[in-house]
Amino acid sequence: MAKKSEALFAPALSLFLITLISGLLLGAVYVVTKEPIELREQQEKEEAYQAVCASAVSFAETDEITTLSGEQEQIFEEAGLTKVEITECMAALDADGTVIGYVMTSVSHAGYGGDIEIALGINTEGSVTGLEFLSIEETAGLGMNAQKAEFKNQYLNRLVEVFTVVKGESGSDEEIVAVSSATITSRAVTSAVNAGLAFVRALQEVSE
Repeated sequence: MAKKSEALFAPALSLFLITLISGLLLGAVYVVTKEPIELREQQEKEEAYQAVCASAVSFAETDEITTLSGEQEQIFEEAGLTKVEITECMAALDADGTVIGYVMTSVSHAGYGGDIEIALGINTEGSVTGLEFLSIEETAGLGMNAQKAEFKNQYLNRLVEVFTVVKGESGSDEEIVAVSSATITSRAVTSAVNAGLAFVRALQEVSE
């Protein structure tokens, strides 16, 4: 009986040790790679911010941004928006330190494949100066086509309060033509843009 127990114990111990060592190695790899990954993601975001507001010399947080960041739920509810979030917003400054617009990370939680995260630039007049994707996991050949300039550029330099998604052709500045066979993705991106517009309007109201 003792020999049988020993026979069962040895493989179990080996399996435990293998699992323990594997876990320790994975943990070590995570610790080593975590900081470089975070630094790369931060650099990519900063580059995206510069791309969506090319005329900015620097970016900075303001008291108004900090205050309104905690009031997003009310801002978006009043704007009729759901499943959206601004995870970061900064004022875009020129060489004199004058605010010329805002850059932000806007997220829609309503993408077909999950969250869609964009870097968005909006000037003080309230029009979009640029849009870059930070994270998107939509269907290849369909929703992923939202990254193409043909779709992204529709939002640029249009002075509107709210964009809507249409199929076929656009009849006004407010209408964004959906990516073919990817209406859910198109609406999610548009919601993220509308969230940015609503947030900037709120910022301008408290700054007046």
